[in-house]
Amino acid sequence: MATEIELKLRFDPQGIDVLIQALNTLADYQGRASLRNHYYDTPAAELSASGCALRIRQKGDLWEQTLKTRGKSMAGLQQRGEWNWPLTDDQMNPSRFAEPDVQQHWPAHVDPEQLMPLFGTHFERSVWIWQHQENRIEVVIDQGQVTTEVVSGAAGNGQQQPLCEIELELQQGTPDSLWHLAEQLVETLPLWISDISKAERGYSLAIAATNWSPDWRKSEQQATLDALNTLLTCFKRTVESVLWPRSDNAPVDSAVAAQARHGLELLYKVEQQAAYLSNHPAPLPQQSVGILKHWLNDCQSNNVSSATITDTGNNNPAFALLTLARWVWQSHQ
Repeated sequence: MATEIELKLRFDPQGIDVLIQALNTLADYQGRASLRNHYYDTPAAELSASGCALRIRQKGDLWEQTLKTRGKSMAGLQQRGEWNWPLTDDQMNPSRFAEPDVQQHWPAHVDPEQLMPLFGTHFERSVWIWQHQENRIEVVIDQGQVTTEVVSGAAGNGQQQPLCEIELELQQGTPDSLWHLAEQLVETLPLWISDISKAERGYSLAIAATNWSPDWRKSEQQATLDALNTLLTCFKRTVESVLWPRSDNAPVDSAVAAQARHGLELLYKVEQQAAYLSNHPAPLPQQSVGILKHWLNDCQSNNVSSATITDTGNNNPAFALLTLARWVWQSHQ
């Protein structure tokens, strides 16, 4: 089993040329490929409920079967286990799930014979390699769609959702290098940190998103740290609702913007409670909080569309959110 450590960020497709130009300066371009992915689960989505994701990916004439575990997300930095197995065609090989190391993570109640395709993610992927000292990061831009249209004979409900994101995956070095590179990139374009996986987006269309809320059984110190991550997760996801509503041209929901602002205030209150912790790296970055409050006030008070607030000319709110996420991540180290 390999361990995947990555940061995922979303952005407005109109800014893709600026982002590509920045990446061509910072990293080495590796090429472009079309990827078609079919995700499998039981009719009751038992794999998803157990925190697993199973897909078959086609890249040209090659197929690959991948299983990912629940893993963990800390302030947007995601870490999970995964297995990748080559296939000769698009047919699943269920015998892989009987391998000893897989059995430790495979939900015992899930019958592989009940697996069926539920949704697909189909996109164009461009790849770069960024290297600095001992750190090596694979950077990919994925642009396409999540769809529940007919997949291998299984009819979905025909819904689609656009997909436009950048992923930074650590191949060698320290996780802190992911934050370093993300901060360089967000200076050129608003990149909004996200922990919503492609699989979760597909499930939200096909059935229902999995429950991402963390467990609250910890010591006082750990519970306080977890509260910071929980509030940040809620805040990030509410911000994504402001930025990317169901309709691209829909006006910003002032109630959602107000909810995000309230979440930011709660985050500040918990930070005050956490200030006594010995491993707390530094006070909450007040400048970032101020920028986000001002931006959310504008979203709440002005009748603007989501397309307007994702304007590629204003990087400050996205950079402030990235700074806030990195601060929460550092408090857990």
